[in-house]
Amino acid sequence: MRFKNLQLYSLATESELLKALDINKELLNEALTAPYKRRRINNRLLEIPNCSLKLIQYKINNILNQLEFPQYYQACKGRNSILNAKKHTNRMETINLDIANYFPNTKNKYVEIFFRTKLKITGAALNLLMLLTTFNGHLPTGAPTSCNLAFWAHFEIFNRIYNKMKKNNICMTLFVDDMSISAKSHIGGWVVKFCREALKKHCLWIKTSKIKHFGYKGTWVTGVKINQAGKLLVPFKQDKAVIDMLKEKDIVNMNESEIQKLLGKIGYIQQIAPKRFIATKKKAQKRYKEINQLKHYYKQIVTILNIYLHNQSCC
Repeated sequence: MRFKNLQLYSLATESELLKALDINKELLNEALTAPYKRRRINNRLLEIPNCSLKLIQYKINNILNQLEFPQYYQACKGRNSILNAKKHTNRMETINLDIANYFPNTKNKYVEIFFRTKLKITGAALNLLMLLTTFNGHLPTGAPTSCNLAFWAHFEIFNRIYNKMKKNNICMTLFVDDMSISAKSHIGGWVVKFCREALKKHCLWIKTSKIKHFGYKGTWVTGVKINQAGKLLVPFKQDKAVIDMLKEKDIVNMNESEIQKLLGKIGYIQQIAPKRFIATKKKAQKRYKEINQLKHYYKQIVTILNIYLHNQSCC
């Protein structure tokens, strides 16, 4: 995994950590002052870091993204839910397992073990990193670092499950807290039992209501439909989201953030169906270009106006 090449490797002091993250003491103090606000959204409690803390967490996460993640982990840079689903095409059976309360149940001690044993971080640097990435004894649900740290905190457990499945010709992938297991033949009852027992060692468990078995007629993996022929289909809700945006407002009247959102949704869909919404995408790209040109012209006008006002004041 090349842990030794990481900027955080073998840090011991506060000054070493500040240098590695390219931050100053003032920003660190701001980050650790009232670090989180709790907010409930859709019956889910989020722990949202303050602006300074989030900035530092993004820096930490950018460093963690440099690690080489195993192929079965699909929630890292360069991979996504669609690539995850593609690994489960042309299978007879699929089981999707949802790990319950993944971040709240990832306790401090497992994060600390990762920092201490894999990255060899000690002393004040270790204490500060724990303060910057954990909250109330667990990984916070709203922190940019939580996804990567949860995986590395439980890496040995996930690796054990993966290796066991591989030996039995079963495909296993992990997308954050969604574990998908598929095979070209019947999947025995021992599989879910083995996963349960392995996860229990780190106080993780599978939601009983979220265990989904799919047969040969088709399956769903991380929100992507796979039909009987092994072809990926665009989920109806993704198509509907684009259509609803177009019904609500014409592209020529959309602002920059709305255009970016629309292009993002179309980009997702075109990973599955490249010919879908081609004309709409071109129109949105044209509008995005126009918006950026207007922003450029506006900046030029402001600059000229400031120069003019400056000259007038000097006269």
